[in-house]
Amino acid sequence: MGKVLDSYLGAPVEIQRRAFQRRIAIMVKPNGTIKMVCGKTTSPKILKAFLNESHDWIEKNLNTLGELRDQYPVKMYEQDEEFLYQGK
Repeated sequence: MGKVLDSYLGAPVEIQRRAFQRRIAIMVKPNGTIKMVCGKTTSPKILKAFLNESHDWIEKNLNTLGELRDQYPVKMYEQDEEFLYQGK
């Protein structure tokens, strides 16, 4: 899909380049990866500057994501464990 670069704030950065993308878009994916979507001709220097400008937003979203992971841990089912099915 996209090229994965060095990490930023401990999260891997994935870059997806599109032919007609005019702006740089940034998102934090549920797996903790930072995804940037940009034009094909956008230089790495501009991308790094955009990451630095978005530092506070990225940090806030990574922290929120970490809190959600702590609040809702992955459920591991064990053999002979009972669980709800259709509310029963």
